[in-house]
Amino acid sequence: MKRFAFVFTLKSETITRLMDQPSDRARAFESAVEAMGGKLLEYYWMFGQWDGLAIVELPDSNAAAAVSLAVAGTGSLGHIQTLELFSSERIAEILGVARAAA
Repeated sequence: MKRFAFVFTLKSETITRLMDQPSDRARAFESAVEAMGGKLLEYYWMFGQWDGLAIVELPDSNAAAAVSLAVAGTGSLGHIQTLELFSSERIAEILGVARAAA
């Protein structure tokens, strides 16, 4: 399984709706991840450029793209960005490939 980070912003209408009727947004995101054979590892709200961050395990980048599109398709997000995460153990392997390509 590969790990991905999803950072997102919420539309103002979504924030207003959540203030009026709070809902578990992490569970909604988790459902999309599980539908693609993945697992939600962490889900955070945060200050700054992005409103939230989710860290997930998914089989591959196709599954990550599908989750991103499914969540974006709900219309509740302003922006979503998907980032593949690499463990520190994989860096040596990646650097070796880069050295061969240089």
